[in-house]
Amino acid sequence: KAAAPVDERNTLNGTLKVHLKKARELKDADFLGKSDPYVVAAVEDDVARSSVKNGTCDPVWEESLVIAVKNATLGANIEMSVYDDDDGKGGDPLKDDFLGKVLVPLPDHPDAAGVFDAEW
Repeated sequence: KAAAPVDERNTLNGTLKVHLKKARELKDADFLGKSDPYVVAAVEDDVARSSVKNGTCDPVWEESLVIAVKNATLGANIEMSVYDDDDGKGGDPLKDDFLGKVLVPLPDHPDAAGVFDAEW
């Protein structure tokens, strides 16, 4: 059976650029030393991830994450999850310690356009 056509007026499509600044007072997830945090930013199934900041619970990234958003639901969230890179190989969210997350709501109106400015 063929999939139903997507009504683009009810979805978010395009390139989302998230400027990742910093985090403070993250949990020290390593047995010896400090955490090695990185961020995974996701809008539904569309994902981008940051670099790993080694040996800190107060990481400063100052980097941009670009998410190619395809057919996301209006009003979807950007889920920003922070993990501790346990093995020093660049991070794997399926294996690494979860440190926390924040949900940032995206516009829920089909005519919303332009720059969405929210800071957490």
